[in-house]
Amino acid sequence: TMAPAAAVTAMPVAAERKRSVRLREGPKMVSLKRRTIGEQIQADWHERSLARWSEQQAEWESFRHRASEKTGRPKEHLVVSRIDEHRERIEVMELLDRATPHEVKSGGNSWYHSLRGEGTRFVQIGGMF
Repeated sequence: TMAPAAAVTAMPVAAERKRSVRLREGPKMVSLKRRTIGEQIQADWHERSLARWSEQQAEWESFRHRASEKTGRPKEHLVVSRIDEHRERIEVMELLDRATPHEVKSGGNSWYHSLRGEGTRFVQIGGMF
């Protein structure tokens, strides 16, 4: 009775070895001749877009270099260089705004804002006198 149990455990080990060999080899590649035209175009889309991005970055860098030479300012002080920081800051603020629940934004008065026609909240600015 011991022999069949050993055979049962040996099968999954062999299958696991085959599977690990396949995983190390990577996914199966389909030849370009067997792909449709759409699949062929899609296969190189990522590489083409990265190449376009690299070309654009090189063009922007050469523009920054020419502008810094012409103005006599360092590249870091050009508006073109600082706009990236501004864009990133705006994107972060938008993400935080979208992630913040409406209850938190309304300061605990979300039930009042949910009433029909009562979305306005008046806030006192400055002192009373």
